[in-house]
Amino acid sequence: MNRQIELLIERAENGEAWAQNDLGCLYNEGKEVGLDYNKSFRLFLASAEQGLAEAQYNLARAYEEGEGVTRDDDKAIYWYTLAANQNYVDAQHNLGCSYFDRKNYNEAEKWFRRAGELGDSKALHALGHIFHHGLGREKDYKEAAKWYRMAAEKENVKAQHQLAIFYFEGKGVEENKTEAFKWALMAANKGHDDAQYKIGVHYLYGVGTEQNDQQAFSYFHTAAEQGHNYAQCELALCYEGGIGVEQSDEEGIKWLRLSAENGNAEAQYMLGRVYYQGRVVEKNVEETIKWFLCAAEQGHCEAQYYLWAFYDEGKGVEQNTEEGIKWLRLSAENGNAEAQYMLGRVYYQGRVVEKNVEETIKWFRCAAEQGHCEAQYYLWAFYDAGEGVEQNTEEAQKWLSLAAKQGHEKAKELLEEEPGEK
Repeated sequence: MNRQIELLIERAENGEAWAQNDLGCLYNEGKEVGLDYNKSFRLFLASAEQGLAEAQYNLARAYEEGEGVTRDDDKAIYWYTLAANQNYVDAQHNLGCSYFDRKNYNEAEKWFRRAGELGDSKALHALGHIFHHGLGREKDYKEAAKWYRMAAEKENVKAQHQLAIFYFEGKGVEENKTEAFKWALMAANKGHDDAQYKIGVHYLYGVGTEQNDQQAFSYFHTAAEQGHNYAQCELALCYEGGIGVEQSDEEGIKWLRLSAENGNAEAQYMLGRVYYQGRVVEKNVEETIKWFLCAAEQGHCEAQYYLWAFYDEGKGVEQNTEEGIKWLRLSAENGNAEAQYMLGRVYYQGRVVEKNVEETIKWFRCAAEQGHCEAQYYLWAFYDAGEGVEQNTEEAQKWLSLAAKQGHEKAKELLEEEPGEK
């Protein structure tokens, strides 16, 4: 081996381009010779100037990474271009990436296409991404699906995962849960954590495949161990309910806490509830509020609603009605029907904010349209009396009937009192 290195050095010193490049690679990687970026750069430069495409590519990477030379993205693009024009596929792909980073999507697409024509799966995936997100052009899911499929068929794991999502959602292709499962499984078995999580969901609910709790648990566990916080949350629920695994509160809390610590808003909310209920851990209102706040700051409407209650009552925190209303309003704006109803009541009572019947009706309507029977009942009263709205018996009757159908006792009694109403 030492003799081979000596011969390589000799040929490189004699100006043979391939030897200069190969020796540069050894210095760049620290193989058989000491790691030395300065030497590798000089050797790549000497070889690249002789027109060797591989050396031009390696020189471009040296400029891009700042290995043995001051980083210079413009010079990297210059040398990538020389190599790319010799159909060096890795240079074409990297040149596409360089233009992509500069948001020059037309040039990026051009070089990704050239690399894709030579079978580069990363370039094919990148083309799918460009059409998927409408970068430098209109979004085109059908075209994106075409490129994702080409990349996926070349075993590109990211493309397989994205193609699975397209089949699941019916984007660019006809919705097909079985196809979604097939492509997600390919990506999952290559170690893609989000695909593993999605396969767990497929098995848990029997979507696109037969329902299988054990397989669901297995894929959730594999993804969770890679740090996938949604999988960690699902794994916690599996342990809590004994789904596909022996029930274990201890393991459930462990994974729920990991998911919460990794930023999963639903896990943060659930952990807050666990601390409030004191069912598995010792009851701790301070910990409850801590985790509710984490979830609420991410827009979790249930956590926002409960924070309103804590601040309004001064439970575990200093009473602060202004802070409470802030969280109640956020919860309502994020679609929580109970929060919408309560915000309507707050405006009607005028206890914390100035009384405003129009705002009351606005929020009651939001809640009522989501099926909140109390809000429906009170909308009947407003329309029946013409309070805050123009009196409208037909509209009033509509809301009263909806509330009664959901079992609202007073609404049912009122309907029974009216002849001919059932």
